[in-house]
Amino acid sequence: MSLLCSFRFTVTLACLLVAGVAQAGGLVRWRGLALDGVGLDARAAQRAQAAAAAQVAISVKQLDWERVSAEGTPADAEAEARCTRAGAKVRCVVRVVEVGDPQDPGRARSNTTVERTLELDDADGETIAQTVALVVTDLLGRGERAERVVPPQPRAPTPAPAAPSPSPSSLAAERAAAAAERAERARLAEARAARPPRLPGPTRLAVGIEGQLAFGFSGEPLLGGVGVRGTWGRSALRAGGLLSVVGGGARYGAYDLSFVRFGVGPRVGAGLRRGRFGLDGDLGPLLVVLSAQAAGGGGHTTVTGAVAGGVQALLKIAGGFALWACVEGQVAFSRLRVIVGEEEVGRFDLGSLAIGLGLGYVE
Repeated sequence: MSLLCSFRFTVTLACLLVAGVAQAGGLVRWRGLALDGVGLDARAAQRAQAAAAAQVAISVKQLDWERVSAEGTPADAEAEARCTRAGAKVRCVVRVVEVGDPQDPGRARSNTTVERTLELDDADGETIAQTVALVVTDLLGRGERAERVVPPQPRAPTPAPAAPSPSPSSLAAERAAAAAERAERARLAEARAARPPRLPGPTRLAVGIEGQLAFGFSGEPLLGGVGVRGTWGRSALRAGGLLSVVGGGARYGAYDLSFVRFGVGPRVGAGLRRGRFGLDGDLGPLLVVLSAQAAGGGGHTTVTGAVAGGVQALLKIAGGFALWACVEGQVAFSRLRVIVGEEEVGRFDLGSLAIGLGLGYVE
């Protein structure tokens, strides 16, 4: 996870510690993170579960709690989380149970359960792990809040009021101010609970090779070849590059000509990922080298620039590999014309289009 994600996690945790009304610390047993059908493979799921355990251990220490894992160790509370796929989102239920120790009155708890349900737009394992850890910390710090599933025990009878104070007006003003402060704290807590922390999306890397067919719109020959594509992304932003080599031949009257076109350039764009599917669009400059050779000897090479853009659709398969299909358009800055004597026997105009199908690795 990048420095930006770690910084965001630290700031969010600090806000929870300042805003929450923390109860006394103790021992909390982390029972784990269950991931059911959230779109992660076995290796990614194990990394997410290990990250959740580590994040819980770090965050609860800020509230004077300590995570324990052994079943025989007494604990004041138990925490767990379960995440499942809910349409296009991932729904997580985080639960904290205050169990206490019945044999130790100093560590007795109310045997109540606190839980919260939240929905995430991104199924990335690190995002799930950090969000679950923040919610566990928040629930431990809130103590006796209105989020409890089991109602709290009845309060003890309120003692009879004391004799009136010598200055009832000032006492009433203090009570009104305290009530207003409690109401404001409750309103802020409800607003935080309704808005689970959003963490920046993870970085993504995709590299692969693709077969290409390129053609023009003015009678150019069909060219075939290969391309190598690489893309780096964070959230919806994309950056990368493309290298392609295509070639072909054609007969113009009595002349047999062969053509080779080489192109390389950077790309920037945007895209989205939803589970196993992805869609990216990019645009960038391209250096184009186009060579034409005659069968009987002689030839010509043109070096020019172009503006290129394309759309790629991606489908993840097993083991981090993915299939993708792409459509690529180019507009060159100059055209190539092949002239023998005074006769034009071939040409490549400014515009061209290419389609491709590839296989690659997606992180």
